[in-house]
Amino acid sequence: MEGNNFSFDKLEPFAQDQNFLKLLRDISTGVMEIFDPSSQIHLITDLRRLRKFHKDLFITVFDNITSQFIDNMVYSNFSQVTFHSILLITEVFSEYDEYFKTSWI
Repeated sequence: MEGNNFSFDKLEPFAQDQNFLKLLRDISTGVMEIFDPSSQIHLITDLRRLRKFHKDLFITVFDNITSQFIDNMVYSNFSQVTFHSILLITEVFSEYDEYFKTSWI
């Protein structure tokens, strides 16, 4: 896997016609039910994009899936899924935000 394809700076915004309600539902369901590594990485990338471009939506969805995210993604049997999960968590804690630190620690 090349280093550039998961760089924070390279994350693309969502399309203007993105249905965010469907996206949030798909992410929530996917984190709990999808165990295909490729699909999991895609979900994590969508979470990273949400955090970068729509932090309020990221907080909404991640608040509801934090424990499942840790169980199914961080502790995945697939090293690439774990890598991407830790990458997201690193990004979350890389900037000071009282909300993240108090509610998710």
